[in-house]
Amino acid sequence: MLYSLFTHDCLSCHVRTKILKFADDTTVIGLITNSDESEYRDQVNKLIS
Repeated sequence: MLYSLFTHDCLSCHVRTKILKFADDTTVIGLITNSDESEYRDQVNKLIS
């Protein structure tokens, strides 16, 4: 229950990234095209902070 409350505001800020949450696990999935992973890395950094 507490995990759900603390991670409720963890939403994806890019169209090509997705945040999946299950129990006590969080995964960031991103579509990387043309070796440009800036949106993915930005999403990971925002999730960490």
